[in-house]
Amino acid sequence: MARWISLRRREAAAETLNPAYDAGLAQVPRRRENSREVSDDARCHHRLAQLVAFREEGADWPRHHDYESEREHLLGVWIHAQRDQRRRGELDSVRAKLLDDALPGGQAGRSRGRPPLR
Repeated sequence: MARWISLRRREAAAETLNPAYDAGLAQVPRRRENSREVSDDARCHHRLAQLVAFREEGADWPRHHDYESEREHLLGVWIHAQRDQRRRGELDSVRAKLLDDALPGGQAGRSRGRPPLR
C-alpha cells in the first residue's frame, strides 16, 4: 500500500495523476505530505538548535576533522554539509535563511590556521 501511495504522490507531483485517484485520495489525511521531507526538516531544526547551544557555550565552530568530542563531530559534519550545499547552490532558501538568522557568520566558519590560545 505504501508503495502504491508513493507512486500516486509522484504522479501528483508530475501532474499526471488520474483525476479519479486524485478525488479519492483527497480523503486521505496528509496525503501530499512527504514523510522524508518532514523528518529532514525536523532533523535540521534539531541540529540547528544544538549548534546554537554549542556556540553559546563559547565554543568555536565545530570541526568535522580533528574534533574533541562526538558532539562536535556530529555538528561539524552537519554544518559542513550545509555550507557545501550552499556553495553548490543546492541549499533550500528557507534553510539558508534559518542558518543566517540563527548563526550570523556561519558561512565563513573557523578562521584558518591555529586556534587562538586560551
